[in-house]
Amino acid sequence: MKTLTRFNRAVALVAVSVFSFASTQSTQAGTPPEGFTALFNEKDLSG
Repeated sequence: MKTLTRFNRAVALVAVSVFSFASTQSTQAGTPPEGFTALFNEKDLSG
């Protein structure tokens, strides 16, 4: 039973680490890099 508790803690730690890393990456994904030219204006396909 002690091994199962350690395993559950390890799985929880990995899950929290992955979700926290993913949440920080998603906020950075919305910022285009310097010099980036958008192909579309996000309203229609006129560019």
